[in-house]
Amino acid sequence: MVSDWVLSVTVSFLFLFVLVSATQMSPSVLNQLKTNKTAVESGHALAFMIRLITCYLEAPLMTVDKLMGSLKSANIDTGTMVDLMPTGDRSADALSEHFRGLGLGKLVEQNERRIKQAKVTDAVAAVCARVRAGVPGAETYAWVAGHAKDVGLSEGEVVGAVWGGIVDSVDLSRKQQQNRTSLLGTISASADLLVAACKNGQAELELLSRIQTFVSADMEFLKLAVFRDIVTLLYRKDVLSEDAIQRWYSRGSTLNKGSAASSNIIRVQMQPFVKWLETAEEESSEEEGAASAAAAQGDAAAPATGSDAAPAAADGAA
Repeated sequence: MVSDWVLSVTVSFLFLFVLVSATQMSPSVLNQLKTNKTAVESGHALAFMIRLITCYLEAPLMTVDKLMGSLKSANIDTGTMVDLMPTGDRSADALSEHFRGLGLGKLVEQNERRIKQAKVTDAVAAVCARVRAGVPGAETYAWVAGHAKDVGLSEGEVVGAVWGGIVDSVDLSRKQQQNRTSLLGTISASADLLVAACKNGQAELELLSRIQTFVSADMEFLKLAVFRDIVTLLYRKDVLSEDAIQRWYSRGSTLNKGSAASSNIIRVQMQPFVKWLETAEEESSEEEGAASAAAAQGDAAAPATGSDAAPAAADGAA
């Protein structure tokens, strides 16, 4: 004999299916449905979600983009959708398979981005814990590299995870100058980790972009020219090369997301340092030419390069 609660659930879902078929229901109902453990564990919640999506797409003039907009307006993301799956079958990968079966490639992409971000977040947390514990940079990077290989993180995502973990390890709840000092001190102590992560010029540009985004989000750091201080410090620590800094500067250094005003402020703050790099490079080229000429004449004493000192404007990063 069917129990009363099963009959009640069945009738309720039949009624909901009728409403959804007429596209009279907002996707926001999914937020309420995920709290119904019986509906979730029985698979009814998942079936209802699929039925809702299918009916929305069958409506006149409805597109996947409009569906995604409706879901976003109702604060529904793929994380919410995973919660509607029975515990035994609940996984982000399984949700992607459901979407693929429905031909919803864009929802698959959204879900895959969420999966990837969760993996990056795990890496950031792990780096943060290791930096705080004083784990050597080489050991920390070995873990990051292994994790990246296991979960498929790109080089840029590895750089972002390393930078994010270092920054998150710093207590930035104190006064401005104290926060600046703590941040620069932690970055300096983590230079070997950053060197390992920045294996080429593209990785260095990724790091510069991450630093710019971080500083631009903090008005006090922006005013204190902390971006310049960090870049000067990382240049001295052989994390960032002259070429990477100059390429970042020459391409406009505009954030993909964020205020153009903050990008302009950072660019102005960086002008003296970039100018110094250009001057030092010119002097080095001239001196190398003089050394070559002297060598050709049999003179074994080559002149010094004279470009070891960073400009005084960046001394605060020492």
